[in-house]
Amino acid sequence: MSELTQEEKIDYIYKILKTNEKRRKIWLIIKWGIRIIILLFLLYMYFFGFAMIMNNIKAEVKDFFKWNPEKINKIKKDVIKSISETANDLTDYYKKKK
Repeated sequence: MSELTQEEKIDYIYKILKTNEKRRKIWLIIKWGIRIIILLFLLYMYFFGFAMIMNNIKAEVKDFFKWNPEKINKIKKDVIKSISETANDLTDYYKKKK
């Protein structure tokens, strides 16, 4: 094998340094892009998102404490239906097991 000349060694080192610098620039752009996106998301949530969330929570709390017999009866019927379905499933299971 022939030995590498001084110029070839310098060219090799230069190529490595150039590719490393390119990679660092790309990662720097990606890192700052992610930071800017997160910052913009936080600003959006601060100015718009939290207000919408709080309005929805307030509306749901008002609905929760509002007396609504139809809603209560529907919930009761759903609970009774699910309990009866579970009981039927259990009885079917034990009948098959015997």
